[in-house]
Amino acid sequence: MTSSAATTAEHALCADLDRIAVLEGQIRAAQAEQLRLIDRSHGYARAVAEIHDGSPQVEREFATRSFIAELSTLLRIPEATASGLIADAGIARRHPDTSPRSRPGRSASLIPGPCSMPSSGSPRTMPPGSRPPHSSALRGRPRPRSVAESESSATDSIPNR
Repeated sequence: MTSSAATTAEHALCADLDRIAVLEGQIRAAQAEQLRLIDRSHGYARAVAEIHDGSPQVEREFATRSFIAELSTLLRIPEATASGLIADAGIARRHPDTSPRSRPGRSASLIPGPCSMPSSGSPRTMPPGSRPPHSSALRGRPRPRSVAESESSATDSIPNR
């Protein structure tokens, strides 16, 4: 690869990695908001079912199971997954210090490093000639075989009778 092509590829790589980091931040923010809404709607579902702390355990369990069924149907996920989301929402409510809102000054970029955007807005690039540490270590090593290659070589070594 020519120096110009390598530089272009490095810039493209950095741009893609920066975008991936931004998307990851947006996904995490959306998931945190989803958990807040699940927790709040779970409270509303209990209120609609007229469930309170003094309600019998059977009624509280029935209301929770109904909410799990509603959520799993709405999201098109298994009830076990919906139940896990409800549990996670309760944990997030009880531990607000884990929320992204509790950490002011956090940037959207979750991956620090040579490709992340500095505050000036211009992209940082890797120094010329530098490579990620793993790329030079892998050079010269045999490539891992795919499952298909492993299976075909295994059947080739079986003697025919």
